[in-house]
Amino acid sequence: MAEVAGAAIGIISLGLQVCQGLVSYYEAYQGQDEKVADILRDMSALNSSLKAIQRCLSKLSSRQLETIAQAGDSVIKCAAVVKRLERLLAECHRTAIPADFKEQMQILARKVAFPFRQSTIKDLKDMVKGLQTNVVVALQILEIELSSHLSDYSAEILNHTTSTSADITRVRNDVSGLGAQIHDIHSSLPELKNDTRDLAQTIEQSSTRIATGLTGVHHSMSTLNQQVSSLDSDLNHNFSALKQNIDCLPGVLETRMLATLEMYSNRRAHSTASQFSSLDSMV
Repeated sequence: MAEVAGAAIGIISLGLQVCQGLVSYYEAYQGQDEKVADILRDMSALNSSLKAIQRCLSKLSSRQLETIAQAGDSVIKCAAVVKRLERLLAECHRTAIPADFKEQMQILARKVAFPFRQSTIKDLKDMVKGLQTNVVVALQILEIELSSHLSDYSAEILNHTTSTSADITRVRNDVSGLGAQIHDIHSSLPELKNDTRDLAQTIEQSSTRIATGLTGVHHSMSTLNQQVSSLDSDLNHNFSALKQNIDCLPGVLETRMLATLEMYSNRRAHSTASQFSSLDSMV
């Protein structure tokens, strides 16, 4: 099927080239002979049909190979006629188109030159009509397929549109609900603004109190440091004095013990003397 499509495309391209070549050649004599005007109209119609087939084939996909093959068969039937037209065009080019209008009229009036012979004109008209018949058949096959494909595509688009419409309705409802939420949020913004302002004031006041408290704490810490330094100095001084007192303690104790012993001896001696005195007086 792919080979058929390729062959058909090649024949269409050649047919377009030949048609355009013949139209370009005979256009120089347009308006000078009715038969030439008829040929130009027929070839222009064939040229348009070939271009239409070319456009249709370009729109079909690989899934439509059967249709392409059917249309291609009709086009392939034109291959021999297209080749004959190509040879006819080459023969026409052997008769150069004179630049002078008078010479053109002379060639056309004599009708002896190959392009304007009655047989050439008749063969050309018959070939163009035969090609047009086959090309129209191929074109109808392609148009039916494209119409069917377009119908299916339209149904698919309709289904997609219906689904999209439902999606749009859901989105609209969601947006409506979102709009209500936004409205509620917008309504609560003044209250939130007031709460935020109160919170900011509270934070500012707390910050002031905290700053004041920190200043007091700093001052108290400074005073406490001074007191600790003074206490440390006093402790160091008292500790030195205590150490000296402890060092002197054995001597002081010894002195006090001696004094105590001496006092005790004196008291004992005095008591003994008193006792002796009493005994003497009794004697």
